[in-house]
Amino acid sequence: MKTLIVEIEDSTKAELVERVEVKHLSDLGGEVKEAIEDFVRLNEGALMPPVSIRVKEKGREDEG
Repeated sequence: MKTLIVEIEDSTKAELVERVEVKHLSDLGGEVKEAIEDFVRLNEGALMPPVSIRVKEKGREDEG
């Protein structure tokens, strides 16, 4: 099981950070879709492009 962090933000600077757990990375698409649905619901249906979606492994720092 992998624990990942999904970060979503749009041009209004609205942001959502969710932790998701997947057994296989092929399951990630469904988890990202659910996070986007949560983002839209929490922002009362608003979603203003550009939209940024970032997925990273929990506890792992950005490698630069």
